Amino acid sequence: MPGWYDITSFSDLNAVHDETGILKSRTYLTGLVESEIKDHKIPSDKIIIGGFSQGGAISIFTGLTIKQKLAGVYGLSCYLTLHDKIPEYVKEANKVNQETPFFIGHGDADQVVRYEWGVETARIIEKDLGHKVEFHTYPNLPHSAALEEIDDLENWITKCLSTGSAVSGESSDGKASM
Repeated sequence: MPGWYDITSFSDLNAVHDETGILKSRTYLTGLVESEIKDHKIPSDKIIIGGFSQGGAISIFTGLTIKQKLAGVYGLSCYLTLHDKIPEYVKEANKVNQETPFFIGHGDADQVVRYEWGVETARIIEKDLGHKVEFHTYPNLPHSAALEEIDDLENWITKCLSTGSAVSGESSDGKASM
């Protein structure tokens, strides 16, 4: 199932990932960021990258490994690709985005990208890699977006662009953000 990269299995988060396709997509997304900086004179720390599903997975991977400082990174209904190799890719980027906030939203009824994968992604990014993560659970939400999720994302983006970093608060399910 190619899109941003080829997915061979949705049964196991630890399955082998299409590293070549993921790196090619990261190069493409990084090129878009570089174009905004060069062609439109937008400072990299005012750029937010993000997406849904595969787009979110590529955005998270890129945000962790890009060499430009970003304002924020978000992923909706997604997971961390190449999680077994992510520490070496982060090291190559010199942790430029160590203080960059991440927003992860996931429906607990997602039938395509398991909710547990979103939870584990947030845990790895926050606990193992030391980034700020705001994780939101959306009850009964399948593999799609909901108005509440978009509102939460909009508020997070506003905070990222107005203050330079998102403020951790409570998630949509009333639990403290990760």
